[in-house]
Amino acid sequence: SKLTVKKEIRIVTLLYIIGVAWLLLNVIWRINVVICPLRSATGLPCPACGTTRGLKHLLHGELWQAVVSNPNVLLVAPAALAFTLALVAGWWFRKPLTQRLYVRAQATLSRKRVFATFVAWELCVWAYLLFRHFH
Repeated sequence: SKLTVKKEIRIVTLLYIIGVAWLLLNVIWRINVVICPLRSATGLPCPACGTTRGLKHLLHGELWQAVVSNPNVLLVAPAALAFTLALVAGWWFRKPLTQRLYVRAQATLSRKRVFATFVAWELCVWAYLLFRHFH
């Protein structure tokens, strides 16, 4: 059965809350646990490896270290900020702002050029992380 937009948003929101909780746990208690299945199985980083560390650096005002940890922070941080603002403002004004943001993001990513650019970005990030891993 196909998920409705509301159900998809609930899942995304739950994953977002888990991600924020994970980040806060890492900032407060400096947890150093590998949760990446690819890294656990092969020892190789995936395109997302280092994003938590990068976000921690960003929270401490260390922009360069954040980007070096994983350039995806340049995408993740603004997206997380937009999602947070949409969640809070949507709750405050009782409007479906997260739904609007989600639908707009889906429409944007479904455009072939945008999707191809995103895939190319992720491949470059992965190549960078693999290069750094082996050198």
